Amino acid sequence: MARTRIAFATLLAGLALLSTLPRAGHADGQVTYGTQWWNQTAPEAKYQEFTDVPNGALLESFALREFRDRNLLTFYGSGVLRNDEAIAGSWWNGAKLRIDVGYRQVPHNLSEIAHSPFSEVSPGLEVVSDSLQARNQANAAGYIARMTDALAASPSMSLGFRTDITKARMRARPARGWQFDLQGSRRLRSGRKPFGGAFSPGNGVEIWEPIAQRMLDGEARASYQKDRATLMASAGVSQFTNDVDALTWDNPARLTGQSKGRIDLYPDNRSVRGTLALAYKLPKRTAFNGSVGMSRDTQNDPWLPYTVQAADPYSSLDSLPAERSTHAKVDVFTQDYRVTSHPLADLGGTLRFRQYHYLNRTAEHDFSGESVGDNTFVVGAVSSEPFGYKHQSYGLDLDYNPLKEISLSGTAERVDRSRTHREVLSDREEAVGGKLHARPIDKVTAEAHVRHSKRWARNADFSYDGEEQTTLRRFDVADRKQTQAGGSLNFSPTDRFEISATLGYLFEKYEGDLQDTIRTGLRRNLQRNAGVEGTYHASADLDLSAVLGWEQATTHQSSRQSRTATFGTADSTWRAILKDEGAYGTVSVDWRAKPDRLGFNLAFDYSRSPGTFAFATVSPTTITAQNPPATMYRRMDFALETTYHLTHSTDIGARYMWEQFDVVDFSAVDIPRLGIATGATSANFIYLGDSFQSYRANRVALTVRQSF
Repeated sequence: MARTRIAFATLLAGLALLSTLPRAGHADGQVTYGTQWWNQTAPEAKYQEFTDVPNGALLESFALREFRDRNLLTFYGSGVLRNDEAIAGSWWNGAKLRIDVGYRQVPHNLSEIAHSPFSEVSPGLEVVSDSLQARNQANAAGYIARMTDALAASPSMSLGFRTDITKARMRARPARGWQFDLQGSRRLRSGRKPFGGAFSPGNGVEIWEPIAQRMLDGEARASYQKDRATLMASAGVSQFTNDVDALTWDNPARLTGQSKGRIDLYPDNRSVRGTLALAYKLPKRTAFNGSVGMSRDTQNDPWLPYTVQAADPYSSLDSLPAERSTHAKVDVFTQDYRVTSHPLADLGGTLRFRQYHYLNRTAEHDFSGESVGDNTFVVGAVSSEPFGYKHQSYGLDLDYNPLKEISLSGTAERVDRSRTHREVLSDREEAVGGKLHARPIDKVTAEAHVRHSKRWARNADFSYDGEEQTTLRRFDVADRKQTQAGGSLNFSPTDRFEISATLGYLFEKYEGDLQDTIRTGLRRNLQRNAGVEGTYHASADLDLSAVLGWEQATTHQSSRQSRTATFGTADSTWRAILKDEGAYGTVSVDWRAKPDRLGFNLAFDYSRSPGTFAFATVSPTTITAQNPPATMYRRMDFALETTYHLTHSTDIGARYMWEQFDVVDFSAVDIPRLGIATGATSANFIYLGDSFQSYRANRVALTVRQSF
């Protein structure tokens, strides 16, 4: 009902604006409507993951345009009264004033087959019956049978959420050189998504996280241009509000003791920002661009007690430090400066500097201990740490055009990063790269690029704060060599045939590589891709096109048999090679059987993504590493559409669409609702059962497009 009200309110507002304009003018528009039928062999949510496929009557799209006395008003939309509808409008008064408004919905459907024995008595509080908890606690031996029956009787539920986005913008040019821009947006996100909760090692449940969030953003910008200079100033504020600030759930196995779990959810926060920018044209074809920005980010969400277990003395707010909230405060300072010059007609360059400084001004808080998973409280000094970081980059770009058919460019860059409270407190990365663009003959264009960089830690301490896994390589800050390369080729042998090809390559090698017996974690990362695209204009009324592509990502990783085992020894060390591939293709035919009267369009899309996991050990006779099963995702889509131009203002159309989705994935298919650890009756896991399902779907639609 809320969606219907918004759609009709927007429609009435557009009609009201139309009525306010002078009568003399010109108006036109278009509307597409019809009916649709579809079916699906399995209720897999991926078929409507980011869209809404209606059954029955549909209003597919509309557009209205009115032009009167230098006033242009447009009003358009698609998917009206659906979960993915979009409605927008604009008013433009010559070159001095323009107003844009819009409303859009973005669905994200996750599952239609989830089941849960939990009930949501209020947002963020999910419970099972006290009698079931009591029976399970009193008779642990019957836990499996009772929970199996409870899960079988539990109702099905859908998982997913929707984001409603409302935007407005006003741009004005009241006087020569001046421009003002005022814009704002509101995002409302609602729904639920899977959430994993734990009580203690070996015991956990999969429940749902309720989503009820609001994001507001507003910004004002003013700029003034005169002669060689342009000055711009902006100010803005963003605010995030989460209506469900904590999630609490029952432990089905117990009514007393550790009978609940709880976690704090995303806190409300606010950001206030401002920016000043200057652009100035200097002599000798030289220009300067610079900007400075600052923001203050804050959040002050109240703390939750250490534990939710009512019998525990640490479940009281009085057990917390006196502050009772984080009082988080962060200042972000950015600056960006660029000098661009073309001293010669065939030579140019840019000198640039950028800094991003995240300065965390949150005070440290001292706690008397911690309760992991709402389990037993462990007394001991625990302090919060205000994480901060600073990134600075320096770069030089050069462009050289020795010939009309050839252009060369090169770049050199250095990035310095520093952090607080991390294993690697600072690192540096240096990179060089180049690009070639050539047109040796009129019908051929080629491009190639390469970039090489090296990053190394300058201040590392892996014994930081009693870190558990001191041998783990943090790939985002570790020493690394990286090489990127790619290219493209475009060839048009005739006016009727065009073909292009692309290649891409990325290789990352971490220090020590495969012979390293000191660090666990990522060792190598190799990514490759290739694609080809062609179009053939067979005749004035027939176009054929095809796209083929391939991509692959392979990583080499290392680990140890257990957390306490010694890495690097034959009885502990093992390696994993993970490979993900993807192949895709598209074929389309556009045939205008009777020009301006009858046309056909055919398209077929194919994508396939297999994955393999290969384990190797230093001593296979000691460690029996088993490779997990391979995975495979495949999707095929076929669409046939025909359009008949009935009259000068009416087109009728018919569509047929077929889709097939196949999945083989041991971790995402046939997920049980109840999992029991081997040889135990108390170690249990309850799942929502939101598995992927293979399916086929068919869709038929009849449409009418009316122009006026």
